[in-house]
Amino acid sequence: MQTKTLRIFDACSAAVLALWLGFALSLPLGGHAGSPILSILMAVGVPPLIHWLRLKPSNRVPALWAFMALWPGFMLPYLLLDRPPNISEIDLCAWFGFGLPMLLSWLPRWINHISDTEAIGPLRLWAAAGAAALTICLASQFIATPKIAELKAQIPQESVSANQERDISPQLKKAEKFSAQFLWIRAALAAALLLGLLKLPLDKMATCETSSPES
Repeated sequence: MQTKTLRIFDACSAAVLALWLGFALSLPLGGHAGSPILSILMAVGVPPLIHWLRLKPSNRVPALWAFMALWPGFMLPYLLLDRPPNISEIDLCAWFGFGLPMLLSWLPRWINHISDTEAIGPLRLWAAAGAAALTICLASQFIATPKIAELKAQIPQESVSANQERDISPQLKKAEKFSAQFLWIRAALAAALLLGLLKLPLDKMATCETSSPES
């Protein structure tokens, strides 16, 4: 596979990751289009843009795509839903947010035998972070989120006594705490995967040189 093709795939991965990251951050940050949070988010995005100007030309495209996709991702829920997304919607989008970059950036390298030159290199670390994010998606969507929905459904019922409601509230807070932790961990992993894209190997020349016997 050509290096140019891998760079295009990496740029697409950066856009998908940044789009999901902006989408996910719109839940805890909240606010509307005129919220000061948007200004803070833009301020956070400026330093990577400045750093992008110092990057090698081969890394500028994925860096620029990531920066451009973060902002629309934050605004997307307000444009489509006129509200922040709920955790179920974030869980569903997370499968695409992490699964597509794995298919676009890791799978072609694995098929073409492009690997790290060292035992623990950027590609292995990047793949491990992606696998960890997908595992957390599994835990969030099938454990934490259904538990929250189950507990919330019990509270409005008239048959629930005051004692039962007091028992449910701590469980609900605990489930929501786990859900929030899963969200922030995935956000951190998405940011790490974005940065890791700039370090992924683009060809197997270095691998071949390392593995060839010395004459």
